[in-house]
Amino acid sequence: MWRKERNWKNILIAVVLVTFIVNLGFGSLWIKMMQGKAWAAFMPIRIAKNAVSLPLNTIILVIILKLPVIDRLIKKFQF
Repeated sequence: MWRKERNWKNILIAVVLVTFIVNLGFGSLWIKMMQGKAWAAFMPIRIAKNAVSLPLNTIILVIILKLPVIDRLIKKFQF
């Protein structure tokens, strides 16, 4: 998503990728490695939590990335 337009579709794609790869994938793997709990014990709760947080994260990021201050900072530090 590097240097793409910051619209709700691109933000949603980024949030979905982070949710599935990082939160559900690597985060669950880390819990399994550290605590040794069975996947079936904690995955339903993690899936429900991420299903609720996915639209919230998307809405919050759309709002934050549309702020003029954030837009100026992104343009200032973009190379």
